[in-house]
Amino acid sequence: MPWSCVRNATVYGLAITAVANVIGGVGALVAPDFVAQTLYARDVSADPLLLRFHLVFWLFVVAMGAGYGVAARRSSQGHDEVAILVAGGLGKGAAAVLWVEMVVRGLATPTALAAAAFDGSLGVLFLFRLLQVRTQRR
Repeated sequence: MPWSCVRNATVYGLAITAVANVIGGVGALVAPDFVAQTLYARDVSADPLLLRFHLVFWLFVVAMGAGYGVAARRSSQGHDEVAILVAGGLGKGAAAVLWVEMVVRGLATPTALAAAAFDGSLGVLFLFRLLQVRTQRR
C-alpha cells in the first residue's frame, strides 16, 4: 500500500473519528439511559458512582473528538500529528479490547462489538500512520 494512501486515509479517519466522538459523546451525555440499554448490561442511572464514571468517560470522548478534528485539519495541510496519533492509536486500541472484554464478561451487549470494530480499525490506522511518519523521518 503506498504511503500516500495511508496519509489520505488518516486524514479521513481523523475527521470521521472527530464527528463520531463528538456526536456519540454528546448523545451519551444527554441520554445515558439509552446508551445503557444499547451498550451496557446494566442501568447506569441507578448507581450514582457508575453514572459519574459514564459521564467522565463520555466527556473525555468529546474532548478527544475535538482533538481529532484539529488534527484532521492540520494533517490535511501537511502537518504531522504524532501526539494525537499516539493517543488515538493506543486509546482506540485499548477501547476496542475493553469493549470485547465487557461483552465476554456480560457487562455489555453484543452491540458493543460494533464499537470495538470501529475503535479497533481506527486505532490500527492511526498506529500505521505513526509508523509511516517515523519511517519518513529516517
